Amino acid sequence: MACQDVTYYINVSSINDGAIGIFSLYGSEERLAALADRRVGPKKASHPAKPLKERELRYGWFKPDGDRVVDEVILARPSQGLRVLMTHGGQAVREAVRAGLEAAGAVELRPDAIAGADFAFRDDLLDTVLSSCITEAQAGAVLDSLRTGTPPPAGLLAVHRVVLAGAPNAGKSRLLNALAGYERAFVDAEAGATRDAVDELVDVGGYAVWLGDLPGLRDETDGIGQAARDRAVTRLSLAEMVWFVVDRSVPWEPEPAAMVAAAGRAVAVILNKGDLPNGISDDPWRHQFPTAPVVTVSSLPGGDARAAVGRLAHKLWGSECGIY
Repeated sequence: MACQDVTYYINVSSINDGAIGIFSLYGSEERLAALADRRVGPKKASHPAKPLKERELRYGWFKPDGDRVVDEVILARPSQGLRVLMTHGGQAVREAVRAGLEAAGAVELRPDAIAGADFAFRDDLLDTVLSSCITEAQAGAVLDSLRTGTPPPAGLLAVHRVVLAGAPNAGKSRLLNALAGYERAFVDAEAGATRDAVDELVDVGGYAVWLGDLPGLRDETDGIGQAARDRAVTRLSLAEMVWFVVDRSVPWEPEPAAMVAAAGRAVAVILNKGDLPNGISDDPWRHQFPTAPVVTVSSLPGGDARAAVGRLAHKLWGSECGIY
């Protein structure tokens, strides 16, 4: 089975007979919403249950077939791609919940079912490993690796440290917001609004990226502008990779590219403001970055930034799993 077609569950409480039963479910958000969220309804509500928001708790009935009540439960969504179903303890209740999950299409992952592995995970240890995953794709890779006995893609499991660098008003902050999915960085029409680095852990095409939005790179000789530039240059030297953001709607500015090249880091070029006419002739970035991958994006709301930069991430760190 392809990883995006599977919802796994782990009976975390199977190693004891305590008063609480715990089931962890891993899969795509679409499948988890159908398998878990819509099967746990508020006790006094008559309308269908809605998908959970991140870090939301729901108290209600677990109805595996939409009508029959199995148990009084709490359902939690600690992070994307994960649900925790907390039930009453005891073998009879856990068996009823397990049967309900499997009837809904979930697949149990147990240490004795891991194919080709020369090690054994206790259920609670495996659950801890999976809970450390940041993206759905990472959890899917771990689960498929344990099921098949093949190593997971190293690039997918890593947390990549990347900075967005470029000239003032290149649209770096708007790009960060588009990738984060909310207004993480302040955006203003006036160039130079970012004076210190803004960092966020984002899911880019299934890859975990610690992304830093740097102040605009320009020649500043005094005051706060110089301090902002110096901090940006320091962060350039510490990054695993630089995503050099260029405003493609205006003529090429060589100075920011030279500052990025001087840092000596791996570089990808992001031509931002793809919704505007192209104001750059030829490929002037090839002088400093002859082998850098290049992608054109629009960071406006409703633009293609998430999809386009996700494709860039797969080109840089690609895995066979795809987006989980």
